[in-house]
Amino acid sequence: MASPLPTALSHFALAALGEYLIVLGGREVNSPLYFNFRRDSWEIYQENNPPASLGEQPAVAVRDNLLYVVSADPDAPDSSTLQQMRVIYTMVLPFNTEQ
Repeated sequence: MASPLPTALSHFALAALGEYLIVLGGREVNSPLYFNFRRDSWEIYQENNPPASLGEQPAVAVRDNLLYVVSADPDAPDSSTLQQMRVIYTMVLPFNTEQ
């Protein structure tokens, strides 16, 4: 059995990329989490975090080893700008391709 999430989550997005399972957005969590299948552990992604909260139910897509996130946070101070722009974030994740 895999390690459980470090915190309860809802309204999040999920994507698989390489040997990682990535959890983004949702209620109560602003930093992306990723699960490393080889180490059977969850970690909070610290570097290059999105500049604003990803909000609830973001959309995600994976292409060419890049993760794209489209989201808006209605609780952010500049939420009208975020909602109109539907800001797209590209996150570079720490992948180790060596066996």
